Amino acid sequence: MTHSLMSYRASSNTERVAYAFLRCLLFSSLWVACAPSSPVRSDCDGQRIIVVTAPGLDTAATELDAVFSQETGTPVHFMRTLFENHHLFCVEGAGDESGLLLVMEKLTRRSDVQSVEADRMRKPQSRYP
Repeated sequence: MTHSLMSYRASSNTERVAYAFLRCLLFSSLWVACAPSSPVRSDCDGQRIIVVTAPGLDTAATELDAVFSQETGTPVHFMRTLFENHHLFCVEGAGDESGLLLVMEKLTRRSDVQSVEADRMRKPQSRYP
């Protein structure tokens, strides 16, 4: 007779505690394995953009924020990966909407960038009432 770990019924308190400990250990190891490996930035004083890169481009290894900042002439910081090749960046110092559109146009010209769009989910907060 075979028993799986999930269907095992403990008969004593010691077995119940050991079983609960094993379940917690298993859950915590899965939690760590699914954690994002790249640093995640949550602060953005500027405007957010979503950059869709070419498949297979490793954003952590290529230091895209430094390259993007140099090419656009304004600070661009990697915030996090949304999913697959969709990445969230923060553009600081672009000024108004026309400045952001210019930054987005410059990034779209790159061969390793498929598309760039403004983050419509979160608009920049006004600094003045």
